[in-house]
Amino acid sequence: MEKITIEKIVKLYPKVILDIFKRNYYYYKSIIFRRKMVGNDYLNTFKLMSKDNNLQSSKHWEKLANNMKKEIIGKGLTNFKRGYCNNHFAGRYPKTVLEVSAVWQYYNNIKQRDKFNILNKISEPKIGNPYVIHINGKELMWDFLQGVDEFYNIINKFNIDLNEEIVICEIGTGYGRLANIFLQVMPKCHYVLVDLPESLFVAYYHLSKVFGNSIKKYEESRERKECPRDFFLEKKATFLLAQDFDKIKLKSVDLFINIDSFQEMTPQIVKDYFDKIIKHNGKFLYLKNSIDPGTNLIDTDNFKLEDYPKQLNMNILNTSLSAPYWNMVEQFIKLN
Repeated sequence: MEKITIEKIVKLYPKVILDIFKRNYYYYKSIIFRRKMVGNDYLNTFKLMSKDNNLQSSKHWEKLANNMKKEIIGKGLTNFKRGYCNNHFAGRYPKTVLEVSAVWQYYNNIKQRDKFNILNKISEPKIGNPYVIHINGKELMWDFLQGVDEFYNIINKFNIDLNEEIVICEIGTGYGRLANIFLQVMPKCHYVLVDLPESLFVAYYHLSKVFGNSIKKYEESRERKECPRDFFLEKKATFLLAQDFDKIKLKSVDLFINIDSFQEMTPQIVKDYFDKIIKHNGKFLYLKNSIDPGTNLIDTDNFKLEDYPKQLNMNILNTSLSAPYWNMVEQFIKLN
């Protein structure tokens, strides 16, 4: 039987039919590719997270999630720090002289405050094939510097000791960049990552590659009705879908964090999070979110800074613009 090739089809069929054939041909070829690039175990976890999710997200997030899902399923995660996922999590790679100069200035700004020598002790993990800039023989990326900056801002404002036992819950985790820094620098830190399946899966993949068996499998928290503090202390990191936030037992978390994701949620969802955080009796809350409504042009009903609950306003220790961004505000809130 004569072998059919794409070249022969070009001669036999119109371009429209050829395009359809190519899309299907490369899609089925990509099944083998993505299994190789991500691994069946990880893909099964992603399917499980997606199946479990029943939380209604904003239209803005639905668009982001669909694009991320296409990239995860179609391309795998070998290069996730160079594709759509990273453009959402961290912004684009600095290309112009001005942008590279900004990275250099940001690095020097942090270096002057780097009392624990973090910039020399740890590096951005190679997982996801990140774009890096070489400064003083060190491979750096913008997002890694953001994480170190946020780490110092948090521990300094809240007087957190590097050697103390602490449970941190981050709502909206990205790929786990801040979790990676806390877990590498603080030996007794335990991190709870809460997000929708697309982001949570990328963080799960990323941190499991960095910390191996020191993190919990998603199935461990999935199968529990309640997650007390002792459960979180068993491993470095635990992963929860956003809808399972209520599984966290009261007084199990010391510090809650949200960075650049409240504007992706509806005001009602954000209000629900605030109500739950206050109810949990944690010690601290760190917020870093955009004051620019242009970051979400899809939803008409967006969360704004003035929507913060009034009881939080009484406990704000500090509010300031984030150093590298004109449109990001950091808030440090004492809960108890």
